[in-house]
Amino acid sequence: MMEAFRAAVQKNPESPTVQELERIYQSQEQERIKQKEEEQSTRLKEQFKETGLLWFGTRIDQSVGRSRGYDRIPIDQKKKQWTLALATLKDKSFEERIHLLEALAS
Repeated sequence: MMEAFRAAVQKNPESPTVQELERIYQSQEQERIKQKEEEQSTRLKEQFKETGLLWFGTRIDQSVGRSRGYDRIPIDQKKKQWTLALATLKDKSFEERIHLLEALAS
C-alpha cells in the first residue's frame, strides 16, 4: 500500500488527494510519536515512584550510617537504582523533572 502511495505521489505530487493523504499520514505519525512519548513518560514516572517506595522503608542508623535492615533489599541495590533514576533527569526539561521528582516523593 505504501508503494502505491509513493507511486501516486511521484506521478502527481500536487494532486489534492495526494496532499490530503499526506496530511493524514503526517497526522497519524505525529499521534504515534506523541503516544510513544506518553508511554515512556508513564513508565519513567512509575520507575521514580518505585524508587521512592524502595527508599521509604529504609531506616538509616545515624550512629553508623548504615541501613538497619528493616527490609530485605541491600542498600547497594537501592543506591544503584537511585543513581540510575536520577541520571535520567539531566536530559529532561524543567517541567518533566518536576513531575518525575513528584513521583519519587509520592
